[in-house]
Amino acid sequence: MGVLWLAGIDCYGVGATLVGKQGTSIGFALFLAVSILSSNILGVLTGEWKATSRATKRQLAVGVAIVLVAVVILNLSGFF
Repeated sequence: MGVLWLAGIDCYGVGATLVGKQGTSIGFALFLAVSILSSNILGVLTGEWKATSRATKRQLAVGVAIVLVAVVILNLSGFF
């Protein structure tokens, strides 16, 4: 996990410099959003969420939806 985290930080650093002046602020938010989404997707695929209640699964879905909306808003901010 440590190697994956460092590889992700390295990729973020390269990507943030290529994006331009807002790359560090928007890029880090996108980096964290991708980290959250990928870990939750892997948790669902491996069965980590199987034994939870419907309310907990609903809360997970709402949280993932909020993160996705935030990513869309961050990406749209480049147009304005």
